[in-house]
Amino acid sequence: MADPALLARLADHRALGSAPAAEHVWLAEYGVMRVLPTGHVVTRKGQQADALFILFSGHVVIRADRGAGAHKIFEWRGGDVGGLMPYSRGASPPNDAVVEEPTELLTIARELFPELIHQCPMVTAAMVHAM
Repeated sequence: MADPALLARLADHRALGSAPAAEHVWLAEYGVMRVLPTGHVVTRKGQQADALFILFSGHVVIRADRGAGAHKIFEWRGGDVGGLMPYSRGASPPNDAVVEEPTELLTIARELFPELIHQCPMVTAAMVHAM
């Protein structure tokens, strides 16, 4: 049985909250909750993410230094989705994706994507839109 607190968080999620409750149940049952500390590298430069990330809180940033100091080039906050997504080309990040404040997220492993696509069409559509 899915955790009611997690289901409530999914229902309130900015990107995925409008998906049907049955899709939230699937995410809650197959996803893995993680709490990442500041400084944790979510995805390393040049390596593809191995999971979908559904952020509930926190801040993850990819920075680049183009000669004038490091600047944010990508960022994700609570309510965003990131990492590997269904139907993506699987591009590798140009630099490390680093947690800048403690972050809570739900991960969905790559191996589950065929079932995710089949069981969660509204969530999948939201991912495609986010790309």
